[in-house]
Parts: sequence; structure tokens; C-alpha cells
Amino acid sequence: MEEALVEMYLAGVSVRRVEDITQALWGTRVSASTVSDLNQKIYRQIEEWRQQPLVSGTTKRGDPYLRMLLIHGARSVVYRSPHKTDSRSQWVAEKQRRLGTSKACVAVANKNARIIWALLAHDEPYRRTA
Repeated sequence: MEEALVEMYLAGVSVRRVEDITQALWGTRVSASTVSDLNQKIYRQIEEWRQQPLVSGTTKRGDPYLRMLLIHGARSVVYRSPHKTDSRSQWVAEKQRRLGTSKACVAVANKNARIIWALLAHDEPYRRTA
């Protein structure tokens, strides 16, 4: 039942509506204070999760297959960037010139991983920069 209450909270259902839904589903009316207490508990957990620091770079921890895919994709971007004129390609080409190809690939993979994380965390579509 607690999981259903959490889902309703995350979906933005009002406390009064939660009371009505629990009455209809389980025949038990959940008080507003119970819903409020649960909301506070979940809010604290969400805030703790939000305050966690981002991973500082692409490390050998985590899923090796995903890391391999990110590095291979980044390698393709790095090899093609010198022939392009957009701002991101220029940034990649500069990284490659300063750091070398291998480190530039890791830097691009790290940047792509952070972009992917932000898109998933905020549930937004990718918007290209101008």
C-alpha cells in the first residue's frame, strides 16, 4: 500500500484524492496526516538522492559494456570532429589537440554520459545548443 501511495505522490495526486482512491481500492481511508508523513519521508529520500555528487569522470566502475559503448561512440566523434565547424566539434578537436586522441575520447564519453544522465533524470528531450 505504501508503494501505491508513493506512486500517487510522485504523480502529483492531491491528498484529498489519495484519501478517495485508498477508500475505493482498499476500503480504508488513509488520513491526510499519514499521506503527509509519507510525502515528507519520500521528499527527504529524493533530496538525499539529488544532493549526491556526480560521478567524477569515466571510471572502471559500473557496467563495462555501457562504458565500451560510450568510448566507441566517443572515438567516432573524435575522429570526425576536425572536419566539422560546429561548436561542439571544435571543442572536441581542441581536446584532441591538447590531450591526445585517447584522453579526448574519454572526455567526450564522460560528457555524453553526463548528457544522457541529465536527459534521463529530468525526463526531457535532447535540445541541441545553438
